Amino acid sequence: MALASPAAAAPGVLVGGMCTVLPTLGASCAPGARCAIDGGGSGTCLNVGSLSLCLPDDAVLCCTEDRDCPADPAAGVGVCVPVSSVAVCAVGPDYCAGGARPTNTQIANCHRDGGGPLVVWDRGDCDMDGIRNGDEVEAGSDPCRGPLPYAVWSGTTCHELPIGCDPRGTCTTPLGDAGECRLTDDGGGTTCFPMTSELYCGDGVWVCPSGQIEVDDTTLRHTFCTPPYCDPRVTPSDCVRDPVSRQPVRPEDGDCDGDGIPNGAERDDSRICVVDVTELDGGTTPVDAGVPGLDAGDTLPDAGDVPPDAGDAPADAAVTPMDGGEGSADGGGASADAGANVPVTFGGGGGCACRATPRRPRGSLALLAIAALGLSARAARRARRTRRGA
Repeated sequence: MALASPAAAAPGVLVGGMCTVLPTLGASCAPGARCAIDGGGSGTCLNVGSLSLCLPDDAVLCCTEDRDCPADPAAGVGVCVPVSSVAVCAVGPDYCAGGARPTNTQIANCHRDGGGPLVVWDRGDCDMDGIRNGDEVEAGSDPCRGPLPYAVWSGTTCHELPIGCDPRGTCTTPLGDAGECRLTDDGGGTTCFPMTSELYCGDGVWVCPSGQIEVDDTTLRHTFCTPPYCDPRVTPSDCVRDPVSRQPVRPEDGDCDGDGIPNGAERDDSRICVVDVTELDGGTTPVDAGVPGLDAGDTLPDAGDVPPDAGDAPADAAVTPMDGGEGSADGGGASADAGANVPVTFGGGGGCACRATPRRPRGSLALLAIAALGLSARAARRARRTRRGA
């Protein structure tokens, strides 16, 4: 029979869309204890005012006013709220009202699973995320908060990760790999995450894993997730691009600084955003990069610039030093004749250095010796003529 508005509490159960009086027990019972229902079956003991009731399992309590509903001082609920054509008791552990009186919408959401008929709170879905309230409580997630959505890149498109998995079991990702069922970063639910590193999508629809930021790939018109290797304001999309194929890849396979070395292969994280101009491909190939002093052709002095100049007198083996004792006694012997043909010599030492070597003047002592020899020869001839004349 349908409930009227009695003077005393008269809770009922929802059966076939109608609120039917709930029979009372002959003696009081401990709330939550198992009890037997008249006519067969079992349920859970529930005290409403002075009444001891045996609530059938999976039954929804209906009511005509608040006193028909059991109070839960800890949760601050125990109210009768109209939902559709009937009124039900808010007896669940949480109606997402923050301790205030739940609204009709909150009650309806928590007692429905996907828009179907009213069900007990455990089978309802307060946050409408597709995960039942009871499953969320068991998994340790928040039944009043929808889980953050995540998606991974498959090479051609983004695939959203499934939610509502059982942390005690196994799960499979959209890529067909074994996944790990765990809470989302906001604790709103469970998601089947890849067990290995993957490239996550953003696109304004999904969120990045904790510790990652979105970068905009204008070529593919997607946003992808990467650790903030560089300043978050300037982290480039190259961080998730293959340095050769330029296709989207996992962050560790990208190349933030474009030096040809994948992010995961850099010597340390501090080098990920710094162009490595000293080595490439494991440190075997010299790189020019336009940096003075690092060009492969500038590591040694040019062969034509050997200091000191090969033609300098102290180092030139072909230059004969001037005789210090011959000075300029003959009035110009120490300097080259302005009109003389000056021979060319080579200084050696790695290059060709042309130098003019002045003609050596004859010394004064040599001239005097020649003159003396001339005078001696003349004197000898005179002596011979004198002897013949005698």
